[in-house]
Amino acid sequence: MVAPLAGAAMVAAIGVDAWQQTRGAVIALWRRVHPEQAETVEGELSGLRTVLRGADGELAAAALTQLWQMRLRAPSSAAPRVGSVRMSARATDGGRVHQSAGDLRVTEN
Repeated sequence: MVAPLAGAAMVAAIGVDAWQQTRGAVIALWRRVHPEQAETVEGELSGLRTVLRGADGELAAAALTQLWQMRLRAPSSAAPRVGSVRMSARATDGGRVHQSAGDLRVTEN
């Protein structure tokens, strides 16, 4: 599950330069998965630094980590799942096979 790691990383990023980027990524996730809640989440994220700095830092960080681990489970469970892809190919007589489940760039010299 990604949510426990993401929640811990998000709270850890509050005190460092990566906070704005992390905050932006979480807001973008909410806008994509739950657009009706994005504005509320944005407001909550804006106040996190204040909460973390104004309270017992270690206790507040632990509580915020648990809170955001739970919150991040909701959008990740609603996000589209990437299915598995099974490919099969056979090259004969010096032929080549190029397969990809995404972007593919082949450069031959």
